[in-house]
Amino acid sequence: MRNARRILFALVAVVLVSGLAGCSWWHSQQWAGESPEHTSYVPWSAEVPPGYKAVEKAGKDADTGLWKEIMHEKTGVVMVLMPAGKYQAYWSKTTTGWEKSKKATWVEIKRPYYIGKYEVTNKQYCVFLNENGNKEERGVQWVVYNKDWCGIRHENGNWRPAEGWEDRPVVGVTWYGARAFAKWVGADLPTEAQWEYACRGNNPYYFWYQQEGESYEDAYKKLDNYAWYAPNSKGRPHRVGAKRPNAWGLYDMRGNVWEWCMNYWYEDYTTHNYKHGYYKNDNFMRLYLARGGSWSNTMWTPRGADRAWNIPDWRDANYGFRVCEPDGWTEK
Repeated sequence: MRNARRILFALVAVVLVSGLAGCSWWHSQQWAGESPEHTSYVPWSAEVPPGYKAVEKAGKDADTGLWKEIMHEKTGVVMVLMPAGKYQAYWSKTTTGWEKSKKATWVEIKRPYYIGKYEVTNKQYCVFLNENGNKEERGVQWVVYNKDWCGIRHENGNWRPAEGWEDRPVVGVTWYGARAFAKWVGADLPTEAQWEYACRGNNPYYFWYQQEGESYEDAYKKLDNYAWYAPNSKGRPHRVGAKRPNAWGLYDMRGNVWEWCMNYWYEDYTTHNYKHGYYKNDNFMRLYLARGGSWSNTMWTPRGADRAWNIPDWRDANYGFRVCEPDGWTEK
């Protein structure tokens, strides 16, 4: 009897240890950026991805031989090639006192990638809705419609942009609705690293257009030329591409609308997993990042390092997105 009990206890111990090990493995895979929802994508390898065509007038990149711009044929979404390189996250060469206290992290972008030249517009999002409908996730539809503050209308079974809102960025879109569109065009949302690297345009200063030797005060005076924000927006988003682009030809990277990013929010760049800009999710609410500031924000928000977060089913007049080449989550 005593031997039988010992055997039983040993078997229970083995089962418990195995179960705990399995739970530990699942947890690390689920939250460390290797979950199934992130392994279905690999970087684009084709010269022009399926469903896209080259924007021939932009030419080819001399270093990679890739087209500098490509266009999604069904929606007209244009994407611009970003070079490989690195940047210092959460840091600006001309810093304010509080920003100097933040810990900076060097982030390397190991390969070129494509990112949206503009924020996704109401007209483009309606093409998606007419093929897919306005589905629900977590009990909330992908996008708000038929409201004065948004640019999408639904009438007689047809989705259309509101008059005068065709080329304004889609707003009132959840993280799920943004990602559903991105996947439908064969892309994804940008990771935080992809987004910030593209926004800065290889510029280490507080403002992405600031020049060597230019003071913060002088650079701020030029902000109206580059961003829609509270002092100049008249309380609404504006047509994409109406302001000047950054050094890499991207428009509205600051202001107009907050842009959903692929990864979860975490406060500190330096103490948690930051592989390809992807955080280990230790926050139980699954808060997702947004970058860029919006038409309702002040002068402090349109800077390269500013960050925001929200629940993925959040919808309001400040949130939109742009698409990006999939990051290739399976890369080691």
